[in-house]
Amino acid sequence: MHEAGHRVLQPDGPGACRRRGRAAHGRGRHGRCGLGETDGRQDGDERSARARALFLRGTRHTAHADEHPRDRDRRRPSDRQFRGCPVRPCRGRGRPRHRHPRDGAPWLRQRRRRVRTRGRRCLEILPPRRSLSRGGEAPADRSAPGGSSLREDPVTDDIAGVQVQATGPLAGLKVLDLGVLIAGPLVGAYLGDLGADVVKVERPGGDPCRLTGTKVGDVSLIWKYIGRNKRTISLDFGDDDDRETLLALVDAADVIIENFRPGTLARHGLDLPTLSKRNPSAVCVSISGFGQHGDYAQRAGFGTVAESMVGFVNVNGWPDGPPTLPPVAMADSAAAMSATIAVLAALLKRESSATGDVIDVSLLEPLFTYLTPQFLDYQFTGMEPQRHGNRLEFAAPRGAYRCGDGKWFAISGATPAGARRIFSAIGRDDMNEDERYLTNTARVQHYDEIDDIIGAWAGERTRDEAIDALAATGAAVGPVYGMSDVLEDQHFAQRQVYVDLPDDDVGHLKLPNVFARFTNSPAAHRHAGRPENADATAIRNSWIGERSTEGTRQ
Repeated sequence: MHEAGHRVLQPDGPGACRRRGRAAHGRGRHGRCGLGETDGRQDGDERSARARALFLRGTRHTAHADEHPRDRDRRRPSDRQFRGCPVRPCRGRGRPRHRHPRDGAPWLRQRRRRVRTRGRRCLEILPPRRSLSRGGEAPADRSAPGGSSLREDPVTDDIAGVQVQATGPLAGLKVLDLGVLIAGPLVGAYLGDLGADVVKVERPGGDPCRLTGTKVGDVSLIWKYIGRNKRTISLDFGDDDDRETLLALVDAADVIIENFRPGTLARHGLDLPTLSKRNPSAVCVSISGFGQHGDYAQRAGFGTVAESMVGFVNVNGWPDGPPTLPPVAMADSAAAMSATIAVLAALLKRESSATGDVIDVSLLEPLFTYLTPQFLDYQFTGMEPQRHGNRLEFAAPRGAYRCGDGKWFAISGATPAGARRIFSAIGRDDMNEDERYLTNTARVQHYDEIDDIIGAWAGERTRDEAIDALAATGAAVGPVYGMSDVLEDQHFAQRQVYVDLPDDDVGHLKLPNVFARFTNSPAAHRHAGRPENADATAIRNSWIGERSTEGTRQ
């Protein structure tokens, strides 16, 4: 039996002669019957006529309809064409073999596989491959009358009374964000930055991120960043009606995101393997502290723990100081970006396989890759990595230096050319000839001397003077900025490193812009984080309502 929706191409359909092989043309040389002969199963004339008809139908060749196939094989190569694709003669065959171009007749573009039906070899026509942007359907032929892409229309939001439509390479992709706090929701935010229609599902009371950080009134500014480019709906997983709504959203989603402790969603029957079985075309990604298996899988895992356990905290800080935690959500951010890359890879794979995937990402592994140099060094030297403050253990000069006006700049001379430029800028060309400073290995051994020389030079100048002198030689140098400096620097404005957005809660605010600039499909922020349950009706209409309508049409 064949799956519903598949159909079987019978032997006398397009291309049947090719599938039948010699049976369609009779027997040729070496004792085999020719087209005009008979082997006792069929009258010779009838057999020849049928083979010829199948041949002409299978190849769509009409230019030499009255010519015997074997005679056509002997024509000049320049005349032997099959829809623009060259062929070569095949001895002992009734027709040549062809390399069929994918841009030929429509039946050549069909996905097929060989099957046997009632003892006969046939071709089964498979469903079209699923589209990256739309839970499965293949793109429609835009050249056909009324043809259009099956990607959903980009979402349009009403922000401060202004209609804002999603743009970007992922416009039309449907993302269901079940995450909380930072790591999971950041994946949804990154996909939303690129144009995806992201629905943020929150428990009643809102995401804990709404209660975190600085507030304007009762609105969290961190939420404004984490919740950007998402529509919001509140659902209670324990309520039957809300659960049905959630499952309908799952059915419509292209991507599903969660970052609960393993087993939390399973208690509600909403774990990703279960949701993946319900919607096999969805790409499901789970981020947890320690991953979905292993001794620590059931432990509570936050970024602080991951940053400590992978060795980052141990190498961060000053040599005479304690291990130092980063002041930002480093593990969460690394995991979110890694999970986003994995989701995009799975979506690309879905184009050819027509199935989604279930992706397991922990907070540990992405950040651990940042410590690869230290990990390799320990394996071959047995020496634990040390804290070096602003220095690198394998390159010099590198550091931040205070100038005479109290401001700071940072430099990096990790390459031989970079180091020479710095020494020339500070008026010490002699250091470029000194064996103590010719190689990175030698310079690292004399780090204290180099720092003292550069520090003394910087203390005699303002920061602007120091940066101008260093930049004039091509050295890698930059000021150490605070947030006020970021807002004042014209380069940040020219590059639109941040953008000003209208907001219903706080009037307007500036957010870091989309991290990449696309030439052909530019992406842009639509809005900052929305109020809780602000878009419930619109989400039900656009996701669940659309799906119900599609089901009725089918």
